[in-house]
Amino acid sequence: MFATVFLGVLLIMLLAPSWIVLAHVGRLKAGEVLRRAWLIWIGLVLAAAGLIFLADAIGLTNPLGYTLGIIVALGVAGAGFFWRQIGERE
Repeated sequence: MFATVFLGVLLIMLLAPSWIVLAHVGRLKAGEVLRRAWLIWIGLVLAAAGLIFLADAIGLTNPLGYTLGIIVALGVAGAGFFWRQIGERE
C-alpha cells in the first residue's frame, strides 16, 4: 500500500506543474488539458523511469534523492515546454 501511495505522489509531482500551466496560465478546461498533454505526459513518465534506472545502474547511492531530483526537474521541464507553447500561441 505504501508503494502505491508513494508512486502516486511521485506521479502527481511529475505531472502537476504542466497541469497548472495549462489549466491556469493557458486557461484550458480539463478535457482540453488532457487532449493536449497526454503524449507529453507519457514521455515524461518514460523519461523519468529511464533516468531513474540509469542512475541506479551507474551506482548512485541515494535513491530517494536522485528520484526526487529527476521527478522535480522533469516536472519543471514539462511545465516550461507548455509555457513556451502557450506563449507562442498568443
